[in-house]
This record gives sequence, structure tokens and C-alpha cells, in this order.
Amino acid sequence: MKQRALGKTGLTVGEIGFGAWAIGGEAYGPTDDATSLAALRRAVEVGVTFFDTADVYGKGRSEELLGKALAREKVVIATKVGWDWSGAERVQNFTPEHIKRAHEASMRRLGRIDLYQLHNPPAAVMRDAVAVMRKLARFVGASVRGPEEAMAAIDAGVDTLQLVYSYLDRRHEGAVMRRAREAGVGVIAREPLARGLMAGKFRADAPPKDDARGVWKGAEWTRRIAEVEEFRSLVRPGLPLAQAALKYVLAQPAVSVAIPGAKTPAQVEDNAAASDGWYDVFEGAGGDA
Repeated sequence: MKQRALGKTGLTVGEIGFGAWAIGGEAYGPTDDATSLAALRRAVEVGVTFFDTADVYGKGRSEELLGKALAREKVVIATKVGWDWSGAERVQNFTPEHIKRAHEASMRRLGRIDLYQLHNPPAAVMRDAVAVMRKLARFVGASVRGPEEAMAAIDAGVDTLQLVYSYLDRRHEGAVMRRAREAGVGVIAREPLARGLMAGKFRADAPPKDDARGVWKGAEWTRRIAEVEEFRSLVRPGLPLAQAALKYVLAQPAVSVAIPGAKTPAQVEDNAAASDGWYDVFEGAGGDA
């Protein structure tokens, strides 16, 4: 596993991390805790050192699994705060009181937090929320939706910035990535496989209806599948599509770590294999190890 600096934190991490949304059991179908724990332990064995979760993933279930599997491992554990499910409905909450309360609960489940991140915050709350989190964690980041929020997070002085970034979603290329590099902010690429679409196993006429991919409907789903096939047509022969998709993300110099999701040890191994060999994935391109 190749190593990269996580911005200016002084931390070094394997460039392929572990996105732990799926093992929470709500986003991508049912899960089995024994299999999830085996996936986490296999990740450590193959050199994964960055694990990303959130308190809202399975309402704490994902954090609990990471706490069990990684308590004694020399890895970086990152979690997020911002969703409050204490009432009848789940709502966003970035008040100091909620952040402190959620931090205590996450610490009980995880045992430690190396990087504490805001979870899809609006730009308006960024600076005040980051100030609160600085008193709770050594390193602070933000996981954001769009470029406006990304720029606000950098202005607020975050150590890391988590962005949706894949061949299907390149809105943060250019100004945001440049600004992050200039500021020494470590970029964490989330959804690098576009919620699994970049594995190339879905059809335009068969969109999933019962998981996180269900947000893409009709023409939006058809367009995304067409873009996956476009990518497939450009990739070097013999290179598995999912590995090519991860290599594409890792070729972006601003990226410190990509965090594809995994539910099984086999998926962990497939993801980690993207750190082998060249980053250039397109047929006819020159290589750069």
C-alpha cells in the first residue's frame, strides 16, 4: 500500500482507506456483523490505515464495529457529527451542545477519535462549529457536498476536507482542489466508486430501489450508467473497472486518501489492489507509479 501525507497534519496514511457507511447496515442492504468485523481486520492486514465513519451510520452501529476491530491498531479513525436522531425525526444539528454530546457518545463507541469532521454542514455554520470541535479533537475536518461549502471549510481552517470525487462527479476539480493544496488541507475522496456504479455491474434498465443509489432516478440514472460505459471504453485492457476508477481518483495530486466502501474481506482486497502499479488508467497514456 502506497502512503500519502494527510495534508499538514503530520499523519501518513495508506492511499486507499475504508469507508464504513455500508457496514452500518442502512445504506446498502443488510449486513452481518461478523463479516463486517472480518472486513475491517482484513483491511488492516492489507495495509489500510485510514477508516472513516459517522455517528449516524446505523445510528452508531458502524462506530461500534470500528471500536471493536480497531481498538489496538495503529490506524487513523475518523468520524463525523451533524445529524441528530434524538427526536421523532432525524435533523441536522451543529449547535455546540449537540457537538459535545455527540462527541462523548462517539468516544464511547470508538474508544478514540483521531479526526473529527462536520457532516455535510452548510457554509454558514462552518467557522463556529470548527471552533467548538478544536476543543474536542486533535484534528478537525469537514465532509461537504458542494464547492461553496468546501471553500467555506478551508476558510474556517479545517485540517482535512472530505469531498465526493469520482469520474462521475468532478465538480471539485480545479479551484477547490487547488485551494486545498495551497492551504495544506488533506483531501479525502469519498464515493470514489460513485456508490458502486464504477464497478460496472449495474444496467441502465435496472436501477436499485432499496439502497443509497436509489436517489438517482430516470434520466439521471441512465446518464450515469452511460458515463460508466464511457469510462470503460477508455480504460487500459485487462485493468478491472473498479480498480481503474480508484486509480483515476488517486491520480489527482490533491487527494490524500480515497475511501471506497466495503462490506466483505473480498471487497477490501479488491479496493486495496488499486494501490498497485501505475495511476494512469487510460489506454495509450504514459504511466506514473
